[in-house]
Amino acid sequence: MTEKMIFSAEQAGKSEIATLLRHRELMFRDMSTESYTEEQIRTAMNRFEPWLLSKLSDGTIAAFIAYADNGAVAGSGCVWFRDTQPTPKVPVYTIPYIMSMYTERQYRRMGVATAVLNRAIELSIANGHKRILLHASKYGRPVYLKAGFEDSSEMRMDIG
Repeated sequence: MTEKMIFSAEQAGKSEIATLLRHRELMFRDMSTESYTEEQIRTAMNRFEPWLLSKLSDGTIAAFIAYADNGAVAGSGCVWFRDTQPTPKVPVYTIPYIMSMYTERQYRRMGVATAVLNRAIELSIANGHKRILLHASKYGRPVYLKAGFEDSSEMRMDIG
């Protein structure tokens, strides 16, 4: 019988930016719900790096990297405390948004995303938040449903 691998998710900083960027790029490449050209991905990544560095610096994004028990990087993800308007269920001016979740192929379906997600949820609770949002890919949806997320009525329209 194989021993179950254990993953820990540690808060990442600017020194881990290369891993976070690589994972975000791979996330877009793996998503089959959209057809992205190489130019679109390259442009997005060039814009994302300074944006992410700024958000990490001002504390509006917390990033986490998951490590396997052998020390290998297994995945990563972020929680962005983005501005919002107060509502009856969101009485504060920020709401946590889970983003850029990625698991290395060899570690998929082993609990990596759950480890990162749990750290993001813990941090959000510690900061007094009562609700968390995300957009799920078809790959991530089962993880989020199992964690207690529910489908909502958010809709979108591409206008350009």
